[in-house]
Amino acid sequence: MNNEKAWNEKVNFFRKTVDRLGKKIDPKILNAVVGINLSGLSTEKSCEGHLYYGIASPWVNIIVANSEKILAVYKKIETLREKTLTKDGEEKSISEEKKVIWKEIHVLVKKKDKLLSKNFQKIIELLSKFYFPRQNVPYENRIIVKENYLGARLICQGFLLQESRNVQERREKLIEYQKEFSIFADFLKNIFLHFQAKLNII
Repeated sequence: MNNEKAWNEKVNFFRKTVDRLGKKIDPKILNAVVGINLSGLSTEKSCEGHLYYGIASPWVNIIVANSEKILAVYKKIETLREKTLTKDGEEKSISEEKKVIWKEIHVLVKKKDKLLSKNFQKIIELLSKFYFPRQNVPYENRIIVKENYLGARLICQGFLLQESRNVQERREKLIEYQKEFSIFADFLKNIFLHFQAKLNII
């Protein structure tokens, strides 16, 4: 199977994919989802961004490879944190026991971060290659990696500013962010079509 055919088949597959509510992948984020998956990563959720609900920026959630281990660490952290609270959910006063618990929590947080960081490496490498020849792209338009519980979220940096803007400004920026994800999707497609072997993609 040639790469062009493989890309088109994956597009058709994700075009038919629906979430638990029966909704299909938004068309303006579809190619980015395809490209990310064909880069050897796995996606879970995505959105092209909306003005009046949700986030006014496109985003894609990436599933990490060792999510079960990370979830186990999260559960241990939450169990320990509960021990630092009273029955009413208030912080207990400082004690030797509490200090010991927080030391254990800090160790677990480090362990969790280490597990997550292994999964971030590939996407950061792709983004580095994407932005290397595009140094003039405004910082807020750039796609960043944001930790997202058991994985990572790709989203434009400027999503943080959208709620402070009026509707017209938000609309204009949303269009810019959607264009950035579209360019990123074209970049991933180009890699898949021409450099598939180098990325060890099947």
